[in-house]
Amino acid sequence: MESIIKINRDVFILSILSERPMSGYDLIKEIFHRYDVFLNQGSVYPVSYALEEDGTLKAEFHEGNKKPKLYSLTPEGREIAQKRLCDFTEAMEAILDSTSRRDKYA
Repeated sequence: MESIIKINRDVFILSILSERPMSGYDLIKEIFHRYDVFLNQGSVYPVSYALEEDGTLKAEFHEGNKKPKLYSLTPEGREIAQKRLCDFTEAMEAILDSTSRRDKYA
């Protein structure tokens, strides 16, 4: 489970941000809370910055406070997140299906 989350951290970040805006620190805490997987700042922030650069996320300072930035999905980002989540789910289902079929013939 841990390697799946670490390799696909962008998908999990998009999934969580589709629910509500969060700071990078809150993303780290939420992923740990949900999946018991610790992602450090060095793995979450570069993904957040890249998603912000490509227009998937926007980052805003919260209520006049310069820290922390809150990340949220842009309208285009919502569509991208939905597609990436569907693609990820389909891939995982295909892997599970393939694995279970192989077990039947073993």
